[in-house]
Amino acid sequence: MDNQTVIGNRKRRLLWFLLLGVALAGGYTVLLYLPLWLPQRKWDMTAYKKISPGMTEEEVTECLGGPAAGSRATETFPPLPGFGKAVVKPKYWVFDAGIVEVNFDASGKVTFWNIFFWSSHPKASPWRRLMNTLGL
Repeated sequence: MDNQTVIGNRKRRLLWFLLLGVALAGGYTVLLYLPLWLPQRKWDMTAYKKISPGMTEEEVTECLGGPAAGSRATETFPPLPGFGKAVVKPKYWVFDAGIVEVNFDASGKVTFWNIFFWSSHPKASPWRRLMNTLGL
């Protein structure tokens, strides 16, 4: 092989490695910032404040902007004087700031609701923990 062919092959190989590096860096950047581009269910305290006793699950779903992410088995509690037995079906809505738990009675009406913020929860994403640390 002559000297020109060797130099041409090196340039071609260098060009392929540069293109591969640019493609990998671009792919990494897209994967890193992809969660920022995807639609997320943002937390809105006004939606939580709209929940009231006696609402149906459909009304709560409308307030919180989507269906429940999960639920637990129906729980029956011993009777309280003057109230009778309590039957509760908890359902959960997951947001970037935490979880909203809403308990429904046997007739499907809201009896209790609560927020569990996970600002330092171990299952919170690293991005969410950083944002909470920065106060954003």
